[in-house]
Amino acid sequence: MSQLERNRPDLCIPGTRISLFERAPLEAGRKRGYFRDEATRALLGLKKGDVMEASGTYGAQELAEYPVNFALVRDGTYDQRFLPFVPKRRATTRSPQIDLPQHNKQWKPSKRALKSLWENLQLAVTKAETAAKLSNLPLPDYAFKLVPRLCFQDSLEDPPFEYQFQCWFAPQAHYARWRRIERVASLLDGYSNGCYQLRNPGGDDWPCGEPIGIEFALENVNDNDQDLALAYSFLKVPAQLPSSWVLPDNYSPQVAQAVLLSDGRGTAAGRLSFSPLLELPETDHDALHFSRVRPDYSEHRYNVDGSRLTKQQRKEHDEGESTDMAEDEGSEIGSIDDAPFPSDKIVEITEEEPPVEPQPVDTQLEEVRPEDVQQADPMQVDVQPTPVQPEDSLSVGTQLIQEPNTFSFLVLPGNIVAHFERLSEFGRNIYRWKELDESFPTVHHTCS
Repeated sequence: MSQLERNRPDLCIPGTRISLFERAPLEAGRKRGYFRDEATRALLGLKKGDVMEASGTYGAQELAEYPVNFALVRDGTYDQRFLPFVPKRRATTRSPQIDLPQHNKQWKPSKRALKSLWENLQLAVTKAETAAKLSNLPLPDYAFKLVPRLCFQDSLEDPPFEYQFQCWFAPQAHYARWRRIERVASLLDGYSNGCYQLRNPGGDDWPCGEPIGIEFALENVNDNDQDLALAYSFLKVPAQLPSSWVLPDNYSPQVAQAVLLSDGRGTAAGRLSFSPLLELPETDHDALHFSRVRPDYSEHRYNVDGSRLTKQQRKEHDEGESTDMAEDEGSEIGSIDDAPFPSDKIVEITEEEPPVEPQPVDTQLEEVRPEDVQQADPMQVDVQPTPVQPEDSLSVGTQLIQEPNTFSFLVLPGNIVAHFERLSEFGRNIYRWKELDESFPTVHHTCS
């Protein structure tokens, strides 16, 4: 637990009730702006129970929070050997809040804050590249892979960290991305400090600030740790060593470097500078596009870049939809495509066309009139159409009976009796039909 957490357990993300020290919901994934963080967990030597906090850090196990446990560097990677050189001033949880204003119920760091963060990272990158060329030591792997991704831009005119901080990200995701950038800069400063001491042994001048140092658990130290501990001591890394461990008089920077980079550490070639990326895959966590991450987003609520529509924009959006619908309804008036029901169930009859001549058939349909029907309810009529024999074959249009305020029936192929409703649209008569049950039971229909 960090000192800050003990002193300010109620500290929250500004404008929210989210405690900075509660667990970050990483399972929300890309749709909330999170990213895969396996590289950080490996760098810090985290265990399964160690989780990211809402502040974007891993608490007391973050860089420069406390002196580095010697057990981490004993068998550590090339990158981890530089952790004791990270400046104390780089501790992230000592200033946990970032400038994260809220606009239209969305969060995004201010332009001023992003500009400061960008300049901070670029300064660390410049110092590290200079140190790499002078020492010929490869840049840390963690930073070498992340810097081009974090700084990726579609064009030089784009704002800094265009893809790292987007308005549709969760506030905790903004913190996580912010801390990751700070972590990269911290490691690069530690690398610069280490390279400087290898070239200028014995000096007390640290180009990036005094390092955090190493913590020894003296009861767990063995003789095999002596060589590495003396190398750090020679390079002026703060550490409390056993009194019996003393530097030889002839100890040199070459010996210290050989011990620090033992077992093949630091042998990667061609890693003395960062090369910008020309593109990132569409599904990459560091180049997220709102419309690709959320292809089913509501256009009534969001713009294509993920920003929420304001009340005025939603009003204009609704008015635009109403205008488009009105224009669609006014075009090709009376066409079947504009009808409010399926076109394959519409019989359209114009007044100018001659009536359809019925085909001769053996079976007749009786006309049903209101005076012939017992009405149990003034709004319902029981209709008993004359049964049609199965062997009869009738064609469409055999009988069409039209009376004001009465039902009409039409015989369709397969001896299906259909019920027509007369509709009037733009001075034209349109009839919609509905199939009655083949067994012709009593069917209730509503009259207007």
